[in-house]
Amino acid sequence: MQAPSRDDFQKRLKPLPPPLRVAFAARAAMMALPCLLGVKKEFLHFWSQEQRKTHFLALLRAVHATYAMASQRNMGGDASSASNAAAEAALDVATNIGFTPSTYVATNVAFAAATAATAAAATDADAVAAAAAAAFCADEALTKRGFNSGRSLLAELEALDKNSNALKYLQSPLPIPYKNPSVLAELKSFLGANRADSIDYPTLFRNFLAALREYGDDFDWWADWLRDRLDAKPIDWEMLERTFHLDQSLLEQGPAAVNAYLKLLTAGDANIPLNRVRAIFIGYGFAGKTSLIRALHNEEIIEGQEAMTPGVAIREWLLPDSNIKAHLWDFGGQVMAHATHKFFLREKCVYVLVLDGRAEINANQQAEYWLEHVRAFGGDASVLLVGNKVELAAVNLDMNDLKARYPNIVGYYPLSCLHYRDSHQKQFQIFQEALAGQLGAIGTHQILLTTAHFNVFEQLQALARREAFLSADHYQQLCDEQRIAQSGGLDRDWLLDLLDKLGQVVHFPNIPILDGYVLNPCWLTYGVYSVLYADAAKQGRGQVAKKAVVEILKHVKLEDEQGHSLNYPADKAGFILEAMEQFEICYRLPNKLDSYILPDLLPSDRPAALAFDKAQALAFDFDFEGLLPRHLMTVFIVRRHAEIVDGLVWQNGVRLKSDSYQAQALVQADYHRRRLSIWLHGTDAARYFSVLYDEFKSLLKPMPKLRYQEWVGLPLNGSLRDGEDGPRAPFRTLLALERVGRREYIDEHGIFQLSEVLKIMPKQQREQQAREIHFHGDRIIYQENGQMSDVTLGDKSVYIEQAKQLGKELGKIEDLLEVEVEDETLRKQALRELEMIRKALAELQQAEPEQRKSALDRLERFADHAKEGTTKTIEALKLIKDGGESIDWLIEKAPVAIDALANFL
Repeated sequence: MQAPSRDDFQKRLKPLPPPLRVAFAARAAMMALPCLLGVKKEFLHFWSQEQRKTHFLALLRAVHATYAMASQRNMGGDASSASNAAAEAALDVATNIGFTPSTYVATNVAFAAATAATAAAATDADAVAAAAAAAFCADEALTKRGFNSGRSLLAELEALDKNSNALKYLQSPLPIPYKNPSVLAELKSFLGANRADSIDYPTLFRNFLAALREYGDDFDWWADWLRDRLDAKPIDWEMLERTFHLDQSLLEQGPAAVNAYLKLLTAGDANIPLNRVRAIFIGYGFAGKTSLIRALHNEEIIEGQEAMTPGVAIREWLLPDSNIKAHLWDFGGQVMAHATHKFFLREKCVYVLVLDGRAEINANQQAEYWLEHVRAFGGDASVLLVGNKVELAAVNLDMNDLKARYPNIVGYYPLSCLHYRDSHQKQFQIFQEALAGQLGAIGTHQILLTTAHFNVFEQLQALARREAFLSADHYQQLCDEQRIAQSGGLDRDWLLDLLDKLGQVVHFPNIPILDGYVLNPCWLTYGVYSVLYADAAKQGRGQVAKKAVVEILKHVKLEDEQGHSLNYPADKAGFILEAMEQFEICYRLPNKLDSYILPDLLPSDRPAALAFDKAQALAFDFDFEGLLPRHLMTVFIVRRHAEIVDGLVWQNGVRLKSDSYQAQALVQADYHRRRLSIWLHGTDAARYFSVLYDEFKSLLKPMPKLRYQEWVGLPLNGSLRDGEDGPRAPFRTLLALERVGRREYIDEHGIFQLSEVLKIMPKQQREQQAREIHFHGDRIIYQENGQMSDVTLGDKSVYIEQAKQLGKELGKIEDLLEVEVEDETLRKQALRELEMIRKALAELQQAEPEQRKSALDRLERFADHAKEGTTKTIEALKLIKDGGESIDWLIEKAPVAIDALANFL
């Protein structure tokens, strides 16, 4: 029976209701997981040692999330983050050791998990396509492992109809694919001898579970869960919901912490809800955020009495008819303050965006600006839009357009804080109920603590009202009293890290003067903002002395709503500056260690004596679609401050000179165009660019929803006027063209040699970047910050031209073999092999569809052997002194080009 195609799966999935589609995708991905076992090398060797357990957990969680979403039990979450993590794992498979049969299998297993989770998160046609992709990838992995799984999967689909019960189907036995003898010979080339007898599927599954149990870090929890699915045991839906909704703060702690928590949860030892949720109020200054929070506390609002919030103010609010406490974070709306928002904005919270119809910026532009902040820092967190002061001016929003582009918008609530008790009482109550509902939904899916952990948390909350700091000894004493372990699963360090990520305490392990922890984050943020907004700091045009900070903070006092107050004694002023260094808000002057530079307070004008010729420089741009976060330049300047040339630094840019390479750079942010640009000069410009590029990528990594494109400047023959743009090309497209062996890039500006355009990045790093690129017909699919993105590579003529180019390269190798190889038998075998490939390439360009398919089959078999270095051609080239370059081309370039042809044609 011919292996089913994606179309075959898609046709059968389309009539089914969404829960059944997702359930089918979940089971297909589950079936593929054991294929990760069975290679000669150590378990999961195709990922780097550092990423191995993280990526493996991502696949397991993607399958688990798909099961949860397929149950349709109103679990109140989605699987998009699990899908993105699994996709990142899939795209990272081959970056460690390159392409082999085992990495091909692993890539398909990972994509099966990723697309199954996508099917759970997507809707309509996208969900159908994702479920079909999950089945196709699972079938590919299983087929390469020796099973005829396509028949089993199609048989499952044919047995389902629109009236089938998704919950019953999820709990039914997994189909057992039978062995396919035709591929067993191929398997022996990469299966270890001790695994060769484990090709029977149930045995393979059991061996996979055994490997999980031996893997450490409590992965045996997953072995138990997978074994129950294999044995068709009834699913505990309540426990599935609990283990599905894991707090982001927990996920950030890594596989060991996640798995240990899952064990406690399943055993019933973690059963006390934290009952703390967070709402973040954002918007421009004087929009009414503070007044809205006062209204929620039923306090009087007096027009013109509210001062602008300096930084962040935090108040507690008990949700009506609930024991859940919400921390309401009131953010200062000043542009300068935005640079510090990255430390507090989180995904597991609700955002309230307050808009003012009287503002100079129209309402839609206000909304888009702040919604992009939420997308960048808060992911898919819910957003409530509030139009304040509607008694004075209407807040006109195009809600249909905004909701289409930002589906996390809950609704729009026009009201008046000033009149929330009288004329706008009903409108305010509607908003209050909506906010409480959203916060309550988060509260039902928050992390659960053990009794001991919760007791420590409660004690710390009480202490925080009276003390700004907690000593390390005091923390250890509290843990001793509750008998919390010093090491192992969810130990004291785990609890401390969790509290830090939840924003309950702040831990600075790199500040030696602090023997303990900041117990009151509001004290810290208030102190930081007091320095940022002080007249003394502003008058210094970005430079402030430690002595001045002591004087600024001497007059500052923080009071909460219960009347508790905290101050800033002189011995703690130094800590505020150290914390600002850790936050990467400032840096010390190398020659004046008691003086600090705050990039946010530097002059906004670019220095007149910059003396940098952009026209003759290598150029690279990051173009941001909706938001260029202002903290990027601040943090970049702080990190690279030792390389600043002659003090040439301002709010939006900096000129640098490398300490390690012969190169200089100009880096500048254009917030109007949302563009971050890098220009470089020098003999080592490419190496220096590699360093700066990696720096920005590390800054962008924590913001996976931030959308941007990368561009390379094309070589110029003339000069540029100041402010004028040169021609550019999309960086990822250039990498894809280079990867499939193209040598030129053509656009309206002319014909450019790829090697010349891409010389901005060293070849080794380009190859590393190119490994993240995969081909789907005439499009390239690539990973960007854990997300899947795609761009058009070209039309059919590009691929026909590529086939011709392949033929030319093979012709050169033929000529080399004819002249240099003395072994007549081997030479003839190699030439026959190359002739067969050239004939197949010719058939692609003119043959009928059936012949083209046959030609592609031959090409793909050749590509598989070429990747392994086992072709007769490579064997012959090894006998030639100068055959190395041709061997590299056959192993690396030719298979990629053939894969691209196969996907398109």
